Amino acid sequence: MKPAILTAALLGWGSTPPALAQDIPLIEPASSVFVDYLTTYAPPGEFVDLVRAWPIDADGRGPGDYLVQSAYSSRDTGNAYWLRHFIFLGRSDGTFQPAEIPEIVSGIKAVRQQPDGLTLVLYEYLDGDSRCCPSGTSEVYLDLSRF
Repeated sequence: MKPAILTAALLGWGSTPPALAQDIPLIEPASSVFVDYLTTYAPPGEFVDLVRAWPIDADGRGPGDYLVQSAYSSRDTGNAYWLRHFIFLGRSDGTFQPAEIPEIVSGIKAVRQQPDGLTLVLYEYLDGDSRCCPSGTSEVYLDLSRF
């Protein structure tokens, strides 16, 4: 069993619900609000290398929330990276309340909005893939009710 699928099973994620899904476009470049927050809270010895964001509806109130993926690199080597994922909940005053999603460890290829959550298409390494370039994908459902 692949690690991401095992993680999904342990978290109670299932396959994509048979509801109508809406593909969510990636925002490029990501808002400086996200970059500033992620830079401010970067762990010691790390820097934010890349930020990607997708507009979502996490709380059922309509657009204004975001799924954010950040890639961090080591200040010492610069050639290693790891990903962190967040939901940025939009507040009525125009600010955001970020919440980390530590169980997502793979890169996000695509996002589809579901009525109560998100279907994430994640990059997965297959046997024989070089370290730089995963060639496989998997899908997991992220229930947004906890946010």
